[in-house]
Amino acid sequence: MPLAVVGLAVPLGALIANSIVVEHWSFGPGSAAAVGSRLAFESLPEGVTEDDSDGQFLFVTVTGSHLNVLQYTLGRSDDDLRILDRRQRFGDSKPTQEREIDLQMMRDAKDVAEYVAYKRLGFDAVLRPGELVVGQVLCLNGVRITDTACTTPAPAAEFLERGATITAVDGVATPTIEDLAPVMAKHEPGDTVMVRFRSPNSTDEREATFRTFASPEEPQRALIGFTAHDTYSVELPFRASIDTDEIGGPSAGLAFTLTLIDRLSAGSLTGGRRVAVTGTIREDGSVGAIGGLRQKTVAVRQAGAKFFIVPLEQGEDGVDGLDAARAAAGSAVEIIPVATLEDALRELVKRGGVPIAGTPLVSGAQPG
Repeated sequence: MPLAVVGLAVPLGALIANSIVVEHWSFGPGSAAAVGSRLAFESLPEGVTEDDSDGQFLFVTVTGSHLNVLQYTLGRSDDDLRILDRRQRFGDSKPTQEREIDLQMMRDAKDVAEYVAYKRLGFDAVLRPGELVVGQVLCLNGVRITDTACTTPAPAAEFLERGATITAVDGVATPTIEDLAPVMAKHEPGDTVMVRFRSPNSTDEREATFRTFASPEEPQRALIGFTAHDTYSVELPFRASIDTDEIGGPSAGLAFTLTLIDRLSAGSLTGGRRVAVTGTIREDGSVGAIGGLRQKTVAVRQAGAKFFIVPLEQGEDGVDGLDAARAAAGSAVEIIPVATLEDALRELVKRGGVPIAGTPLVSGAQPG
């Protein structure tokens, strides 16, 4: 009788554990897919041709899902899987809202990648600043509020959320990120600012007053406590389409940029190799941090790529730091940190890639 009871209890317990969901989500290795096979030009100007050299740039993803009790229990012992609570996964946004923001960021990342690539190759491309939209809310130690390395949220986190649009600071209109800098230059860390903003998917504006804090990199500079999302509009001589399915977020920006440059210049930037790439791309050519670096490194290792270009902005420490990526890579993958597009191009040439002509871009984007 006892053995029969145990025999029934085990599968029953597993069934119950599979049916009860918990307020935790997984964040695990995804895929490393070639950008080139997803890229197509609508039409090219006379005299401009595509170069189909050997080699591939791979953009890297993570996977995630809402967990049940069994998945949560097993996942906690998996070093390649991060388990996030609701705040770490979505911040203050709703899941559907977060999804729409991610998809919009992917669309914007494509536009900025085209601008940066075309400008680097000498084409006539124009980028016009858009609205001042919050990309990520920050903590006092400079990391995103959803990062496990977050210590104390910035005071702004009580009011601002990802996707919010800032329309004025201290009564001065801030229609673009460029309009924010001179306003903040008048402040010292600890000063109080009054911010007018509207939440995602809302037309109603609100005001909030809170203290600024010091930039971890520049202690004399006052920050509101967010990174700005690229909302630029572009005017380009020709357009490219990149099929990303329903993948969201801006982290493939650098991979898109390098693929466009490779396709429109002679020779192979990769030296005929498969090179994985992650990192956002800013309009000045600087490369921004991304989430899930360790998980993406595992995906690159599983895909068999030997080189992985990543943002230097990740820093060394933490679950998304460069040390964690190197630990996940082992001897199978070389981690190549870069701060700018020019860094990436130089590192590729060192590994057998063909150098390109054109005017280098200048980096220097800053958080707000």
